[in-house]
Amino acid sequence: MVYVRNIFALILIFCLTFQAKSQCLFTYDLGPDVYLCSGDSIQLITPVGHTYSWTPNYNISSNSASSPYVKPDVDTTYYVSVTDANNCSVLDSINVFVNPLPIVSVSEDDTICAGTATQLIASGALSYTWTPNYNLTNNTIPYPIASPLIDTNYIVNGLDANGCRNQDTIRIKVLPLPVADAGQDTSICPGSSVQLNASGGHIYQWLNPVSLSNFLIPDPISSPLDSSKYIVQVTDLNGCQSIDSVFINVYLPAKADAGFSVSSCADTPIQLNASGGINYSWSPSDYVNHQNVFNPMAFPDDDMNFIVQVEDSNGCFDVDTMRITVFKISINNDTLFCEGDSIMGFVDGDPATVFLWSPSNGISDTSSFEPWIKPSETTTYTLNATNAQGCSYQDDITITIPQPEAIIDTNFIIGCEGAILELNNNSNSDFLFNWNFDDGSSSNLNNLEKIIDYNSNLTAQLSVQDDNGCTDTSFLTYNGIGLGFDDYYQIDIPNVFTPNNDGNNDLFKVSLPGRMYECASLSIYNQWGQIQFYNDGNNLNWDGTNNSGIAAPQGTYFYTVSIKHESASGTFQLFR
Repeated sequence: MVYVRNIFALILIFCLTFQAKSQCLFTYDLGPDVYLCSGDSIQLITPVGHTYSWTPNYNISSNSASSPYVKPDVDTTYYVSVTDANNCSVLDSINVFVNPLPIVSVSEDDTICAGTATQLIASGALSYTWTPNYNLTNNTIPYPIASPLIDTNYIVNGLDANGCRNQDTIRIKVLPLPVADAGQDTSICPGSSVQLNASGGHIYQWLNPVSLSNFLIPDPISSPLDSSKYIVQVTDLNGCQSIDSVFINVYLPAKADAGFSVSSCADTPIQLNASGGINYSWSPSDYVNHQNVFNPMAFPDDDMNFIVQVEDSNGCFDVDTMRITVFKISINNDTLFCEGDSIMGFVDGDPATVFLWSPSNGISDTSSFEPWIKPSETTTYTLNATNAQGCSYQDDITITIPQPEAIIDTNFIIGCEGAILELNNNSNSDFLFNWNFDDGSSSNLNNLEKIIDYNSNLTAQLSVQDDNGCTDTSFLTYNGIGLGFDDYYQIDIPNVFTPNNDGNNDLFKVSLPGRMYECASLSIYNQWGQIQFYNDGNNLNWDGTNNSGIAAPQGTYFYTVSIKHESASGTFQLFR
């Protein structure tokens, strides 16, 4: 369209010029071409007193005014035809060039916490001016730092090389800070702890975390060694932060004094005397008459530390110790050893100068602090010791002498091949034991038998040992010299028996001493010499039946008993 307008204008100019050159006596010049910024306007100036006709009729305030305003959006050539009173016309033109505005932009709207700052960033121009100039580090640079205290719209005006201006706006929203509260100032005693209690936020951080149990919680435990100021940084849900502080005053330490340590005789009370506070507590409390006074009486029964806890006017505590050394001695612990052994007496404890042991039996030196002790039986010895200050103390030692006893129980039995000696160990069943015999044999059985040839001797020895290693021995001697089988041979045979099953005298019994039945036999005959019963060994009893199991009739019967090389015969009566 601009191109068409220009063609038309050229034709018109040619015609008017030709006419003007031929008729008009005046000339007119609009001046040099002009430049303006997009959106701006400019006044085209011509002399008054004529009539005007402006073309094109494009963004011009009036196409017949002498000095109209034009506001083109694009580069435009404006033509004017000037006609004077003689109706003589001249033509002129002016080029109006339109420069685009700079594309000025700023960073995105931002939100900050009160008391903080943000950097504004502008671009697209050659120079800049920020308004309002409120809490800006410099309002004529593209990157000023803004720290507004309230919500603020910052407008930047940018100027390019053509002198054209444009602007953009950024809104800075200011969030209020959280109200941090570190808690109340307080005072504590040395060595004590206190719980801090911060509030006002969502996240907490203590900025000087020395002596804090956890510096990332609102309520840590504080255990300062000295008076300290703790600063907490509180962060709300928007990330805004504020700080507050709390002061923990640490009192001067209490100073307890329990007094000087002393030495004393046993069973002698001692006056205590403490200082340094307003309240007192002694321990061990069982050994003082008044626990909560500064000067109780102490009744130690041994070397003891008496500890006083002192409370000062600030409620702070301190402790001190006073030691009472009680003259005491001790001797060996009670002990046990076997008869014939000995032990050296040993005195421990506080130094003493005089010693007296009692009783004197078994003591090598009753005035020595380390005598040899050798009792013959269980004995309790007492040592009385005296130190240089005249304090006396005594201690006892009981020496147990075990008396293990080897006990032999015997039973003498006559046998076929010799005397049978039954030996039984009746000693304590927990003892170790051993049998030894003069025939060179030995045994570890509790109960045993020894067969002794007739006309011979035997000596038995039983040795026992208890769990302390103490021993005892017993001896037993059997003297069978001059005694043979015939000296022990005895037989008891009934002369009548009644096998009628009435439970009385139903068996014909042959009684032999000891174990002679082991080598004996019994034969029963009727009056015609017929054998009715025969047996040897353990069963020397006849029930009145023959070898066929038939009851023998009443009458007279004969018997023969054979024992080794001896025999006996006779008669007896059987009644039913």
